[in-house]
This record gives sequence, C-alpha cells and structure tokens, in this order.
Amino acid sequence: MSERILQTYRELAIEKGAKLKTYAQVQTIMPDTNYVKVELKDETVYAEHMIISAGKQTNDLLAMLGEQVPLTPTRKTFSWFHSDEVVYGQQALPGWAYDMNGQTYYGFPSIEQ
Repeated sequence: MSERILQTYRELAIEKGAKLKTYAQVQTIMPDTNYVKVELKDETVYAEHMIISAGKQTNDLLAMLGEQVPLTPTRKTFSWFHSDEVVYGQQALPGWAYDMNGQTYYGFPSIEQ
C-alpha cells in the first residue's frame, strides 16, 4: 500500500507541474530571490520551489544551503502480507505502538478492500 501512496504523491506533484529528478547527482544548490538554481551532473535546473527527498543524503544536500535537520538514518525491515480481514481488518484490530528499551514496535489494521 505505501508504494501506491508514494506513486499517487508523485502523480499529483507532476499534475501540479513538478519535474521529478530521480537519482540526479546534485553538484550545487544556489537559492536566489525568485528561484533556486540546481546544478546536476548533466544539466542545470531553475525552479521557483524545490523539494529535497534524498533519504539519508538529505543533510548532504542541505549543507549546500548551510542547513541541517536532525536525521538519524536507520535501516528497517518492512513487510506486508495478506491477512484474514475478519481478524486483522480495521473493524477488529486497532492501531498500536509499543516501546521497549528504546525500540518501537507498531502495527495497524489492514485497510485493503
């Protein structure tokens, strides 16, 4: 399901005029009054707005702007599986979270129809 959500975000962004530059190698980011200039390995892009979505490399890009955010890269294993809707559907299973010694575990009901 999360893959569909991300795909929907991408599609909506494109509908609104976004140009996605996936796997682009950013060389420099230079903000100006009315735009941001981004020099990629193979091209230069000018934009009124920019969204940085670079995972654990986010702070590397923000450093070009003199900024940082408190990120702690963490590797997580995610899995999805089909389940019995009677037992695990949203009418039977509430969302939950459990913290034990600094480790958080969570679950949520199936919301597939």
